Amino acid sequence: MSKVLIIGATGYIGRALALALLRTGNHTVYGLARTPRKAADLASLEIIPVLGSVADPAAYLALIATAHIDTV
Repeated sequence: MSKVLIIGATGYIGRALALALLRTGNHTVYGLARTPRKAADLASLEIIPVLGSVADPAAYLALIATAHIDTV
């Protein structure tokens, strides 16, 4: 099973992509969220939330290394 991090998972296109990947059953999907509320929304959709910002890549760069993310 491949691991995918979607930057923009809380947006219109990113959310649709994340849900499509989840429906295949072949992916573990992580999504970047800027606020705890948006992170909770992702979690309710079974998308693993990563709290952070594109402007501050420390959170998701650490995740890429530790969780062995295959695709960003």
